Amino acid sequence: MDRHGTGRVMVRNRRAAVGGFPQRIAHIDLLPASDDAALLGRLRAEFAYEVGDLDEEPVHDYASDPRLDWLLQTLDALGGEKALVLCRSRAKVQALEEALRLRSGLAVARFHEDMNLLQRDRNAAYFADPDGARVLIASEVGAEGRNFQFAQHLVLWDLPLHPDMLEQRIGRLDRIGQPGDVHLHAAAVASSAQEVLLRWYHEGLDAFRAVVPDGRELLRRCVDELVALAEADPIGREPALDALLAATRRDHAKLSEQIARGRDRLLERASQRAEADTLRAALADDDADAITQESMLELLEAFGITHEPLGGGRVLLDPEYLTVDGFDALKGGAREATCDRRVALARDDLLYLRADHPLVQSAQDLMLSSELGNACLLIDDTLPPRTALLEAVYVLECIADARLDVARFLPPTPLRMVVDTRLQRRDGFVADADSVAKAGDRPFDLTPMRKVLASLVPPMLGACETAARRDAAAVVATAAAAVQARLDSEIARLESLARVNPAVSAADVQALREERDALLAALPGARPRLDAVRLVTSPDFLLLRR
Repeated sequence: MDRHGTGRVMVRNRRAAVGGFPQRIAHIDLLPASDDAALLGRLRAEFAYEVGDLDEEPVHDYASDPRLDWLLQTLDALGGEKALVLCRSRAKVQALEEALRLRSGLAVARFHEDMNLLQRDRNAAYFADPDGARVLIASEVGAEGRNFQFAQHLVLWDLPLHPDMLEQRIGRLDRIGQPGDVHLHAAAVASSAQEVLLRWYHEGLDAFRAVVPDGRELLRRCVDELVALAEADPIGREPALDALLAATRRDHAKLSEQIARGRDRLLERASQRAEADTLRAALADDDADAITQESMLELLEAFGITHEPLGGGRVLLDPEYLTVDGFDALKGGAREATCDRRVALARDDLLYLRADHPLVQSAQDLMLSSELGNACLLIDDTLPPRTALLEAVYVLECIADARLDVARFLPPTPLRMVVDTRLQRRDGFVADADSVAKAGDRPFDLTPMRKVLASLVPPMLGACETAARRDAAAVVATAAAAVQARLDSEIARLESLARVNPAVSAADVQALREERDALLAALPGARPRLDAVRLVTSPDFLLLRR
């Protein structure tokens, strides 16, 4: 499939090929031209700083800015819906927040790079709360990497010069987990410098409704003309602006066609969409599994981490009675957590509890490494008289150099063995569920039965160990075959690739051969380790104490 090395450099999914993304709906307004010289001067200075023509950021005063009236009208039209307002700098965030507080009674939160992480988390949580802030005003840098997809309205107070930066802003809302269409609101004062940039994005690139993969190249071609037009006298610039927009549309159409014709089929095939669908379905089932969620909380409680429901899919994890070390996430005290993916996507400050979360993994590791519960006796009321079974669980482990990542082919694998007193395998045996449920209500002292256990258990355990080694050999053989098949195929691919691509060296092929040989040498060293035993007997076993 891959004969020219494309997949060795980049794997990329195109939105057009994947599909299923929300629509982008643009709400673009051109505000009436102003004859206020002071206002136009402030707008020119603001634009000059943003394109790098001014070294010092001008003072921002939005109290009499017509864009503030537009913003208030826009927010009022949204009713109770939340809106993220993005602008370039911290100074703009502060000036805009002050102007909004003076002109409206809206619940507003701010978010910028000079705030510490705790403050940003708190303000983001306040915005995410259904009863919290309706508006979050964020700077461009401060909002990087943040998830606000629970909101559907993005207000662009200003526009960056680079199309990639605009796409990054839109990506705060238009991302995985966005449940609805994304509404983009932008405005500029007619005859201002900002009008030129707004029209270039809207009429030239259509950047508010679609991703612009060629934006970098288009900006490179016309950035000087674009900035010059924006800073020029608005009187008489319309013909030149129309010509620039027409040229941008023409170039954008050509480049978009070239991109669409590009050889992206390899990338799409490498995305393994069928496997992704299966994985997505499995994750959805896991998310809906209340038993899994309850088990995680019970596991944490076993180490003294209590939980208290807070509503809205949240719980408070309190380490007040924590009995061991190893839970770094709770070193600072109680933390809010959730098992709901949707809540976690909206709240970056919450711990998202899943089986692979470090907090849960730490609890699992502590439980598995402890001796608690690794040897027990079960009285099964359904077994015939004078019956005893030994159930042993082994873990097949391969200790090897971490660089080999041997778990790709042979992860720690549980092997369950069950034998009876005649040393015959009974692997199909399943303990009676009612007997298991009542086990905690049947305390008894095994001290008087030491001699019986000493004569009964060792032969049965020896039979289990022999069976475990036999089963382990079959598992190791399967893993070795998988190593051989996968790496031989990859070696053959690289050898073919090396004949047409000089970037693939003989050292690359040799490194893969050495990796294969090292894996094949390490796998036979895998050994089953006894992890837990359970003696299951009929009720008359207790009479042996007499």
